[in-house]
Amino acid sequence: MNRELGYTEGLSNTLNNIGILYDEQGNFDKALEYYTRSLQLDKENNNKDGIASSLNNIGLYYVSQKIYDKALAQLIMMLAYLIPTKILAEFT
Repeated sequence: MNRELGYTEGLSNTLNNIGILYDEQGNFDKALEYYTRSLQLDKENNNKDGIASSLNNIGLYYVSQKIYDKALAQLIMMLAYLIPTKILAEFT
């Protein structure tokens, strides 16, 4: 419905939240799939807050899988979006 109404930010948030639910259930690969879909939608719409949120969740996914080099890369990219947009305070 969000997509039909053109509310892509809402759709992105929904996808990210579904990813969180899969993560909490231990279905990490499915969580990554939804985080990635959310990230793609946010990039298409230049939603920097959403991009940062998705990158954070993807980074935490890689931490949980002990793939630290990929986790670090995702979290550094997240910071690159947070610092210029001054939304870092929301994550601290």
